[in-house]
Amino acid sequence: MSEIKIVLYDPSSRTLSNGGLELLDKWKSQAGTWVWVNISGEVDGTETSLLSERFAVSQLAIQDACRDRHSPT
Repeated sequence: MSEIKIVLYDPSSRTLSNGGLELLDKWKSQAGTWVWVNISGEVDGTETSLLSERFAVSQLAIQDACRDRHSPT
């Protein structure tokens, strides 16, 4: 099981908001905001869907990022 934490930064007001997936909707509706998604723990279908649907990350990139060992090439 994993844990997803979201940090939303609004450069116009210089404010940070910490929370969960609800901040992704706020991020999409507020132009100019930045988002940081921290996923820790065992990744399952929820995280894969989040990355591919909300951020258009390719399945190969997700699989590579989830590997325990990354080759130095």
